[in-house]
Amino acid sequence: MLRASEIQCYLENDTSLYFPPLELPKGKTLLIKGNSGAGKTSFIHSIAGLIPLVSGEIEIKDFGKIVQNKVPRGWRQNAVTFVPQRPLFWPSLSVFDNLKLGQWSKGVSSENNFEVLEKLGILHVSKKPVNTLSYGQQQRLSVARALTSKAPLILADEPTSSLDEENKINVLKLFQEHQSETKCSMIISTHDSNIDSIAHQIVNLK
Repeated sequence: MLRASEIQCYLENDTSLYFPPLELPKGKTLLIKGNSGAGKTSFIHSIAGLIPLVSGEIEIKDFGKIVQNKVPRGWRQNAVTFVPQRPLFWPSLSVFDNLKLGQWSKGVSSENNFEVLEKLGILHVSKKPVNTLSYGQQQRLSVARALTSKAPLILADEPTSSLDEENKINVLKLFQEHQSETKCSMIISTHDSNIDSIAHQIVNLK
């Protein structure tokens, strides 16, 4: 269960953003929608503990609360897993090594890596350096990190923005399967209307 009171954060350009209170039950999906500049990415970042809050608080059951700039120990490692709009990797390392290193930092088993990479259609590039991949392949690797995570909350910022229709549909199906198996909750920011079909709640930022 995620609970957030009305929260406020400041960005580097001194813009002040306010986000509405919300409650997200275990095993449910929330979509964050809105025009470019409405604050979708900042909302995701605030829940990930990457942007300090000016006011309000964010709580995940059993993992504590974010209050202003105080993020509970283990929040980013264990409470949430983040699929950023612009994935970050060790560029000279292989797909498989990047996946394993991310798992090692979170104490997650790598036993399902081959299966997940195959389902995402990138097993054939698993030995290649990440910097040789297309942006769409890198995005699928970022999704693979989430699908092998044990975190109770997945945060995904435009996770299908660089994918063709076939891969978009496949990623959404895999997110749903993972949620069904683990009972994790998901918060997804998106412009993609295809994702509406998996949502239990939708918040439109203005």
